[in-house]
Amino acid sequence: WRHCCDGSFEYYAEVSSDGFSSEVLQVIISDRGTQPFFNGVNAVPGTITTKIDLTNVLAMVGNPTTVQVRFNHDGSGGTSHYFWMVDDFSLIEARSNDLEATARRHYLNTPLLYGMDYPIVPTDQRVPFSFYGGANNVGSASQSNSILTVNVKQGATLIYTGTSTGVTIAPATSNDSLNVSSWTPGAATSNTYTVEYVISSSVSDDDNTDNTLTRTVYLHDDIYARDEGTPAGNVRTGYIKSLSGSLGEALEIGNVFEISAADIITDVQIGLASSSINTAAVVGKTIVGKVYAYDGTTYSLIGETDFYTLATSNFGTAVTLPLLLP
Repeated sequence: WRHCCDGSFEYYAEVSSDGFSSEVLQVIISDRGTQPFFNGVNAVPGTITTKIDLTNVLAMVGNPTTVQVRFNHDGSGGTSHYFWMVDDFSLIEARSNDLEATARRHYLNTPLLYGMDYPIVPTDQRVPFSFYGGANNVGSASQSNSILTVNVKQGATLIYTGTSTGVTIAPATSNDSLNVSSWTPGAATSNTYTVEYVISSSVSDDDNTDNTLTRTVYLHDDIYARDEGTPAGNVRTGYIKSLSGSLGEALEIGNVFEISAADIITDVQIGLASSSINTAAVVGKTIVGKVYAYDGTTYSLIGETDFYTLATSNFGTAVTLPLLLP
């Protein structure tokens, strides 16, 4: 699918037993796979396969013998137009044992324990990683000893395996707090790691095609990032909204980075989306990079860059601004 121009919307499956004249029960269809969570404007036209558990919804309809299902896109958040196709739809009776992986994330176990998710970590800031995963039980039987197994690979080589504490997940319920701690990257050199998040229980899964999600973690010589990009500077598109009354005014946005070891910050890198929306309006405007230190209460400015004037060629790239004083 593709859409424009806002992310404040949902895709739904809707159920009714009166032809949708008054009874409309909604179930959110969420992409928990390898695609970004709801694609940005013209970003990664996604194809997903997902299961929608209608167990609880069907118990709420007025007349179970006249049930209909349809799909809906809610554009009330500001989306002006979209393109979406539904294909290969099937309605099946719930399998007895069917878990699906729904979420994957990793955190740094820094002393601050803010639980920040960093896809790219500098070698100087290596600390143990914790992993969290989520699982839905879309089967008809409770799944005892449901666990998350995390496999960290460097290329094809398995370098770490960890398993969470087992829990029981009842039918039509989920658990998003399966935790594996902890793994520390070995050599202090740049590396790319693939993390597999595998959901399983004490019985064999009747459909294991949706039990595994993956994530990439980059250890880089000198980049610290929360953009789900690559060390080469892949730009993740985004937008800032609710500013209609503030046009022309200065704006600060940023990310928080936990520092576990003394280090020197030399640059601020700013990714600029390649979208043509409003690009002409900001060409010739100036940007500046700033670094603040947070002591738990206050952000204090400790470094900044020169002002930089935006050109058309900057969009779709990452602009690196050196700090005036590292």
